[in-house]
Amino acid sequence: MKAFVILLVAAALLVLGGSPSAADGTKIIIRGGHFIGGGHFPQHRFFATHPRTKILVVPSTVYVIRSSPRLVPGYWTYQWIPQVYTSWLWIPGHYDPNGYWVEGHYVPQTIQTGYYQPAWIGGYWEP
Repeated sequence: MKAFVILLVAAALLVLGGSPSAADGTKIIIRGGHFIGGGHFPQHRFFATHPRTKILVVPSTVYVIRSSPRLVPGYWTYQWIPQVYTSWLWIPGHYDPNGYWVEGHYVPQTIQTGYYQPAWIGGYWEP
């Protein structure tokens, strides 16, 4: 009987606009069960404070599971180290297209090479 009276008083306050949770045509969801006077609403009840407004009282149990950060392990890889150097190339004597003799001589030649060097990539914690 006491719960019914408290429920009736709470509903009257909501209808008459005495509730601080009333808003203009907005749907209000009140979590938890305790309300005015320490009473307890039955779960999943609707109360109308405005013809287009509904208040829904629902249970409020929320479980948050936070996973621990994941370690991405480090690994070995190879990194290319380029090298460039110049050498001298012997060009033997020959006739050019105009028929002139060109003496044998050295010309510079650029050689591009390199090698792979092992490199460690460190691990990190993934958020």
